[in-house]
Amino acid sequence: MNQLRGAHAIACISQSEPGKIVVARKGNAGGITIGHGNGESFVSSDTSALVPLTTNVTYIESSEMAVITSTECSISSLDGKAIETKTHQLDIDSSSIAKGGF
Repeated sequence: MNQLRGAHAIACISQSEPGKIVVARKGNAGGITIGHGNGESFVSSDTSALVPLTTNVTYIESSEMAVITSTECSISSLDGKAIETKTHQLDIDSSSIAKGGF
């Protein structure tokens, strides 16, 4: 990420480490939200997309990265320093984000 210029939000997976997702955000690239379920985790750039799956989320801020498995989520700065984050409870239900027929 340090070699990239500008604003970026990325998510990566690898065949050599199935079950692991690495996400990173640099600059004002839009959000990355991690959803926490029962024995499963989700990643989205749109928090409302997670509502049917879970209402427990963690937000990745600029200059942060996360390593996510189905049961764990470790967050650090882009230079590798561990960061304590807060899990947020979404106060929204699926019916309030319906597409209205679209």
